[in-house]
Amino acid sequence: MKALLIICTVFLYNLEIFAQSKFEMDQKTIQFENKEVQLSGVLVSPKTSKNVPLIILVPNSWSSLSIDIAEQYAKKGIACFTYDSRDKDKKMGFDSFKDSIVDIYSQDLQIAIKKMHEFKTFNKIGVIGISMGGWIIERAIINENVDFYVMISTPTTSFKKSYE
Repeated sequence: MKALLIICTVFLYNLEIFAQSKFEMDQKTIQFENKEVQLSGVLVSPKTSKNVPLIILVPNSWSSLSIDIAEQYAKKGIACFTYDSRDKDKKMGFDSFKDSIVDIYSQDLQIAIKKMHEFKTFNKIGVIGISMGGWIIERAIINENVDFYVMISTPTTSFKKSYE
């Protein structure tokens, strides 16, 4: 029984090493700035990152860096950029609701999109947002060059109306 357990452990260990080497990927930290606030994210891409699509994951009210999700996309041959949202531990860069939080987050996304276009290695750039991320996408992509967008569980009312 012990021998079988050892053989299974060695097999699973080698399988894990094989799986990791089969799905090689690069991770690069990217920094950008909006209204004197430094933001950063992680670009996860397959080793062959030339001419691949890119997805930008939009932070929402309950999540931030999603490196595990980005790695799953990279395993499928899709580069993914996930960036940290502003939170209570960071300087927000605006006063209360004078500027809407969604507008500020939309500006962050616009800057992130421009930053990704600087790489010139992606054949398509798209954005994915969940919940509040949909509001952010809606405002951000008006003047930006994106090939696709996906909004999941996005509220159907305006941001202002939701908080009245």
